[in-house]
Amino acid sequence: MAFDARTDVANVMIRNAVLANNAAVFNRTTYFPSMDVNVTMAQAQGVTGHVSAPSISAKNVAPVAFEIPVPNPARDDEVYVYPMQVTLRVRAADVDRVWGTTSNKWRTIQNKFANLNATGGLKAFLDAIGPQKVVGGQTYALANVAPAADLPKYFQVRNNATDSEYYISFFMVIADMAKPTGLNDVVAVNNMFIVYDGQKNNVLVDPIYAGEPTTTTPTPTSGPTPTAGPTATPTPGSSSSSGGCSAFGFAPMALLLLAPLALLRKRG
Repeated sequence: MAFDARTDVANVMIRNAVLANNAAVFNRTTYFPSMDVNVTMAQAQGVTGHVSAPSISAKNVAPVAFEIPVPNPARDDEVYVYPMQVTLRVRAADVDRVWGTTSNKWRTIQNKFANLNATGGLKAFLDAIGPQKVVGGQTYALANVAPAADLPKYFQVRNNATDSEYYISFFMVIADMAKPTGLNDVVAVNNMFIVYDGQKNNVLVDPIYAGEPTTTTPTPTSGPTPTAGPTATPTPGSSSSSGGCSAFGFAPMALLLLAPLALLRKRG
C-alpha cells in the first residue's frame, strides 16, 4: 500500500517483507515456544486484507488498522505471521490540525529532528511523535519496547526536501497467537518488532498510529472495545494499485493488502 492510495490512510505505507530463514531471525523456543518452527516457512501468497483508519481518542496522525483472514485455518502445530515494513508519514498540516497551531507541536518535532544525531536524539524525536501499537486494550510505544542503545537499528527517520514531512520506518511481524508466557504483546528482536495479536483465531489484526507515548490505552471513538481484536472495524479497500514511489523509494503496493503470509510449522 503506497502513500496517498486512499485518503483515510494517506499517511501510511506498508511494504511486504519476506523472511527466508526464520531460524536465523527468531529464537524459536522463546518467541514461538509452542511451535518450535522449522527453518523453512511456507508462504500463503495473494491473501487479501482490509485496510481502515481507526478512530483513536488520543491525539495522533497516520492511524491505520488492517484485518487479514488467513486462507486456511492453521493446525495446532502451525501459526500464521505477516512480516512487513511500515512507514508512517508525519506532515506539518496534519500535526497543526490535530495539536493546533498554538501548541508549537510541529516546531518541537522539527527541533527534535534537528538534534536526531545527538545522544538520545532519536529517542527524543520518537517520544515527540512515534509509532504507538495497540494490542488487546494496551498501547505500546515501540520506541520504549526496543533497547535504547539499539534504536537506530529499529527505526529509520527521514525528512523531505522542505522539512515539512517526516517519515518513520520500521519492520514488524504480526503473529496470529496469544503472547507466550513471560512476554509482552510486543517484543523487539533482531531489529524488528514481533506483535502477538491476542489469540489464534485465523485472523491477523493490527491497529497502529503515530503520536506520543501514553500510560493509558486510547479508547476508540467508534467500533468495539479492544479485547483481542482491532480498535475499529476495518472497511473494505480497493484492489487497484497506484504508481509512483515514496520518499524512501519503496515500490508501491496494492491498496487491498496482498500479503505473503508465512506459515510457521512445528518441527517434525
